Amino acid sequence: MSENKEDKSIILNNSFGLSLVINSLEITSRILFGEIAERFNIAFCKMNSKTIAEVDKDYLFLLETNASFREKSNFNFKANSPDDYQDALRIFENIVIENPHHLISLEMAAICKIRLGEFIDAIIDLNTIIGNSKFKKYNYQSNVYFNKGFAKFELKDFDGAIKDFSISIELKPDNRMAYFKRALAKSYVEDYDGAVNDYSKCAEFNPNDAYLYCNRGNIKVELDDLQGAISDYTRAIELNPNFIADLYYNRGNIKVKLNNLKGAINDYTRAIELNPTLIVAYDNRGRIKLELEDFIGAIEDFKATVELDPDFAKGYRGLGDAKYDLKDYHGAFTNYSIAIDLDNNNSDLYFNRALSKFELKDFQGAIDDFTLAIKLDSNITEIFDFRGEAKYKLNDYYGSIEDYSKAIEFDSNNAKLFMNRALSKFELENYLGAIEDFTEVINLDCTKDISKPMEIDPQTAKAYSLRAKAYMKIGDLENCRKDNQIVSYIAGF
Repeated sequence: MSENKEDKSIILNNSFGLSLVINSLEITSRILFGEIAERFNIAFCKMNSKTIAEVDKDYLFLLETNASFREKSNFNFKANSPDDYQDALRIFENIVIENPHHLISLEMAAICKIRLGEFIDAIIDLNTIIGNSKFKKYNYQSNVYFNKGFAKFELKDFDGAIKDFSISIELKPDNRMAYFKRALAKSYVEDYDGAVNDYSKCAEFNPNDAYLYCNRGNIKVELDDLQGAISDYTRAIELNPNFIADLYYNRGNIKVKLNNLKGAINDYTRAIELNPTLIVAYDNRGRIKLELEDFIGAIEDFKATVELDPDFAKGYRGLGDAKYDLKDYHGAFTNYSIAIDLDNNNSDLYFNRALSKFELKDFQGAIDDFTLAIKLDSNITEIFDFRGEAKYKLNDYYGSIEDYSKAIEFDSNNAKLFMNRALSKFELENYLGAIEDFTEVINLDCTKDISKPMEIDPQTAKAYSLRAKAYMKIGDLENCRKDNQIVSYIAGF
């Protein structure tokens, strides 16, 4: 039966009949669109020159008479060069001058302008289409609002873009790209729940789009839905194991937050395999290796960062941190110094270099760096604490007391600070002041139940011993005896 049907088919088997059909289509096109069709088709091919080499169809006729043709053909409007867009634009604009109601030419002109970065002019054209009396019968109303939203998005008018994408969706509820772009716009205005909903709607239309899972994962990170983000990143990876390196990098970052350090290392490693120049992946992997005390492995990663970018200050800082942990204080000092040359407004770098100098017994150099760190950030307790220690080493007891007092202002529950200040006061023979601070150390020990000496903090035991000596210095023998008894009692266990 099928063969007989084919024999009777004029279009498939009769070349004369086929030419008649083609000619009749050409005649119909000319009757409907006049000489515009030829010029429109040339311009349309130019604006799609990456995929359409020459005029092989009557695109104007098909676009105007078959509303589904545009969607099914999935034109991406990508030209080989800006010149092709410019050429196409000139043709479309001339058509519009001749026929102001030729809405599809005006829309194509707007798309060319978008591709050329002329977003404001494109919006003007699209508004002209919307205001045209024939717009209500235009087949591509949803596309017009989508393109206007796209142009506003590029101009960072995200609220305006959201409104236009929403109208595009109302006109065409299955417009997946409108949901996708609206989700992006919502993320920029921090409507993260709305963005997640739009990406989820996209997934209903195309559950195999790795990009939407990647983007939705990014939004879930903002919502602190870390497990949800990992699920989305993992789904994207399942769909395309060789997806962008950033996807593995992002998932690695979440695993760090979830304390899955080995899993994070695996993801950073995969990111590096996909993109061997991804510096931040080396840097983050090096940081985890530091935490896992794989100092040699960390050094290898940090070396990779500075080989890729000799001006990457964080890489030199990482090398400094790893070498400090390996007690290579000279190496740490050298790398912190390079980092400071590249980033001289970073308080942490001066602080870390100061610690290296402290370990190298360069106490004055350490004080200088601690001071520079304080100038950049005067609200860090540790800096005053360590500068106080360096001053103590240089017998600058008044200076150390001043720093410890400043540190105590930030952290009044830190027993170590009171202990250090007490030692400085003791050296200055300010025994009453020392007794006050030793007493603070004892009071801050939350286990001050003397009946349980095994639970007494060693620092507290030391405070009792030193307070006894201070009492001895001021002749308070009774309190001296009491403290010494406690010390003896603790020492007996």
